[in-house]
Amino acid sequence: MTLTIAEVCEVSGVKQQTLLNRISSELIEPTIRGGVGRGKGHEFSVTQVVGICVAEEVLRSEHKCALSFVGVTVEAFGNVTESWLIRKFKEGDRFYLQPHYGKPLLSGDHRYGWPNAEKALKTVLAHEEQKGKR
Repeated sequence: MTLTIAEVCEVSGVKQQTLLNRISSELIEPTIRGGVGRGKGHEFSVTQVVGICVAEEVLRSEHKCALSFVGVTVEAFGNVTESWLIRKFKEGDRFYLQPHYGKPLLSGDHRYGWPNAEKALKTVLAHEEQKGKR
């Protein structure tokens, strides 16, 4: 299942033009790259959208981050499956620290305002359920 640009923006709170700029600058690579102009648009996997939500939370926090961190965060989450994330959450690891060997490094320890990836996944899945996609 994938989400459109509009859905990603609705779930994550990222402005559409901001997301499009991040795609055109190749900071973020959608699962399905759409065409130029109208027609088939870009689409993102559920785990990528979790990464976008998590990265946006860091960007908006008092800690901030470099834009390159947004890209590697989205890529790290895009490299794993929903079932991988759910397994990590069941193990107690839900707070995102950083990318680690191409995957998100999660911790059960909530220090320094680390973003809650489990909450982000629940938000994305609730949105999909509401839209009738699940």
